[in-house]
Amino acid sequence: MSKLQGCPPPSIHVTRLFGYSKEQGNIRPKKKYIVGRGTAIVSSSKHLAMSMASEVGEEEGVYSVWAMPAPEKRQGIREVMNKLSSEFGGPSFEPHVTVVGAQRMSKADACSRLEAACRTLTPYTCSLTQVACGTFFYQCIYVLVDPTPQVMQANLKASRCFGIVDKPQPYMPHLSLLYGDLPEEDKQKAKVKAESFNHLLCNTEFEVSSLCLYKTDTQDKSLQSWEKVAECNLRDCTETENYT
Repeated sequence: MSKLQGCPPPSIHVTRLFGYSKEQGNIRPKKKYIVGRGTAIVSSSKHLAMSMASEVGEEEGVYSVWAMPAPEKRQGIREVMNKLSSEFGGPSFEPHVTVVGAQRMSKADACSRLEAACRTLTPYTCSLTQVACGTFFYQCIYVLVDPTPQVMQANLKASRCFGIVDKPQPYMPHLSLLYGDLPEEDKQKAKVKAESFNHLLCNTEFEVSSLCLYKTDTQDKSLQSWEKVAECNLRDCTETENYT
């Protein structure tokens, strides 16, 4: 496994894979792959781990890294999101701040890079500041996040671990409230609506103690295919076995 620039080498966590079948005295895995928290491939031996990593690696997808508020912090934010989507339409999604967006690679590679990124970071705080609106579907209505050195470093270090060196645009940390392609008049109405909930949004802070990997095919605007793949605590990726 090649070394990622600017990151510690990722490790493969090996634990027990459920769903075995015995054939001719050998234990062979069924077609079932489990990706655990901050891990690449789950198996019961080094040989199976590496062969399965190769097999899973053949399938590519689009993955993003999210920093998510703790459940107790999501309630007020989700309330605003639900009110906006009920009035202006748009798909449902989890409240999050994107740290690394939409990278195409295998699931195993994405999980390994997530783990490598988390090894470079310590817990930090996200502070919501003000409601704003953007110019495309995935930045329709959002709340800006204070671009503190810790927030910006999280993006920089994680991006390096995902092989991103030159970015076409500067990182703008934000938490989206509504996805959609709204006419400008409706977008401004949605912004005003969101601002009426400033007491639930602005000056809200939450600690980021882990990062989540989500499958996020940006061509799927229904978000039906979006799903959580893995989660890794910052600087707390517990190892079972390492293979470098």
